[in-house]
Amino acid sequence: MDNNENPKPKKNLSLIITVICLILCGLTYLKTLSLTDQIYSIKNTLNSLNNNYSNISGSIGSISADVRNSLNESASILAKTNYNMGEINSENNTVEVKFNITPKEYKEGSIAKIYINNVPYDMTYSNGDFVYTYNGPIETDINPDKIEIMSNGVSYSESLENLSINTKEMFFPYIYADFSYSKSDVAGGKLNLEGDVNVNYAKYSDTDYEIVSAKAIALANDKTVKEYTCELENNGDVYSYIHISDTFDIGNNGKFRLILVTTDSRGYIYENTLFGLSTNISGTILNDGNSNEYYLTRVYDKDHNFLFDKEY
Repeated sequence: MDNNENPKPKKNLSLIITVICLILCGLTYLKTLSLTDQIYSIKNTLNSLNNNYSNISGSIGSISADVRNSLNESASILAKTNYNMGEINSENNTVEVKFNITPKEYKEGSIAKIYINNVPYDMTYSNGDFVYTYNGPIETDINPDKIEIMSNGVSYSESLENLSINTKEMFFPYIYADFSYSKSDVAGGKLNLEGDVNVNYAKYSDTDYEIVSAKAIALANDKTVKEYTCELENNGDVYSYIHISDTFDIGNNGKFRLILVTTDSRGYIYENTLFGLSTNISGTILNDGNSNEYYLTRVYDKDHNFLFDKEY
């Protein structure tokens, strides 16, 4: 009898332990879900704080910039600065620029100097402005560095970097010239060349000159062997095109260049290298290594005196 009743307490104990484990697992799962919700809530709170910080930081930055600008403006001795561009003088290749600078306050007897490319020039006071008319070479940018005003023995100065003028960009076109071609070597230093020249002219909108002519010139050993006239089209932007298909005799130890020559209504001349190569002692055609020539425009005056290179 005693032997038959002993297993029951063990079974009951196992059942109790199993139930307790299930209860503990359930409580743990519920606790985990609660912790997950709390972590998610904390994450959202942190994201919200971060967004608020970004907004506050942006607002502070904006306020700081406004304050800085206000301080700079209040500290400035100038009320207004500007310049008026004259036309290019193609006879001596200079350009005229009139600078007008208005001081916030003018005291009788005050004098001013404007520094352009680090050189001081005396200004004249007229109708509330200090004025100076500058004449400079067209190949040099005009960089007003500062104005210096002397009043009652005290000197005040302020930067004028906002008045800098890139004369090459303002007064001379960007010429984007491309030559799509195929070539073949013919015995005895001769070249078969076929291709299309495409040119676009981009110029400063306020300038009053026009592109009046363009031609492609083939040179063998620095001598012109053929010229091709490019027809100009103007549909808002000036564009030119020409097809080339010819055989050129370069010879041994020779060189060949195809250039674009453009003129404008002021008489300025522009040269762009479109293509170039050379031959060796046996007349075999070689590739020309001067590829940097293809990314610049050489600018000359109307008498074909070299002025400067303009890269693009």
